[in-house]
Amino acid sequence: MQLDQKRLSAAFKWLRGTPFHPQWLAHRIESESFGAIGVLAHGKALDIGCSDQRVRSYLVGCNEYTGLDYYSTAVNWYRTKPAVYGDAHSLPFDVAQFDTVMLLDVLEHLAQPTVCLKESFRVLRPGGRLFLKVPFIYPVHDAPRDFTRWTE
Repeated sequence: MQLDQKRLSAAFKWLRGTPFHPQWLAHRIESESFGAIGVLAHGKALDIGCSDQRVRSYLVGCNEYTGLDYYSTAVNWYRTKPAVYGDAHSLPFDVAQFDTVMLLDVLEHLAQPTVCLKESFRVLRPGGRLFLKVPFIYPVHDAPRDFTRWTE
C-alpha cells in the first residue's frame, strides 16, 4: 500500500513547530527571516526554487511575484504549481528583469551553484537585491538532490 505523501505531511504538520521535527531549528526562525526579506524586497520578485511559495505572503514591497521550480520537484515532491517550471542553471528570463531575486535554501540542491548565481545576477536589474539563504545546522534533506554545505 503506497502512502499518500501529501496526506501524511498534512497529518504531521503540527510537528514542524516542535523539537521532534528534524528541521525544527530552521523552521523556528523561518518567519523571522522571511519577515526581514519581505521588508527589504521590492518591485518585481523572482523566487528560484519556490517550493510552496511560502515567502510570498511576506513580500510587502513587491508588486509582482514569480515562483520558479523544477517540474519534477514541484509535481512529484512538493505537489505545488509554480508560475514557471524551469532550471535554476538556465533561467528562462531576459537580462535585468527583476528587482528582487531570492535563493532561499536552494543552492545546496544544485549540482552547479555558481552557475545559478551567475544566472541570478544576469536576471537581476542594476541596483536590485539578491537574497540568499543556505542551511547551517540542518540535516541532509530532499536526497538525492542535496549536494553542498558551506560550513563544517
